[in-house]
Amino acid sequence: MNPMIKAEWITALRSGDYKQSRFALKQGDEFCCLGVLCDIVKSKVNGSWIGLIHSDRDAFCINGHAGPVSTLPLEVRNLTGLMGLEENTLVGKNDAGETFERIADYIEKEI
Repeated sequence: MNPMIKAEWITALRSGDYKQSRFALKQGDEFCCLGVLCDIVKSKVNGSWIGLIHSDRDAFCINGHAGPVSTLPLEVRNLTGLMGLEENTLVGKNDAGETFERIADYIEKEI
């Protein structure tokens, strides 16, 4: 994984600036750990958040095109170097209720 983005992501997860959600990158003002990653790199991939009609989830849009609501867009994977297995592990930890602090510890040591 890109070490500069990794450090920024760990800092963001530990900052207390993000409320934690589960089962979606972003829901209102809450984020899963991967949503935090998308949020910190959005300017680097020309990304933005858009609320979905009839849903409490937000989509991560790149160049104005709505992407997935619960997995990383390809552009974010390519920029960060986060691999599919690592992504799946982090989704599992986040959706099981592990705190951002514990997830940050895991990222720091294992990714």
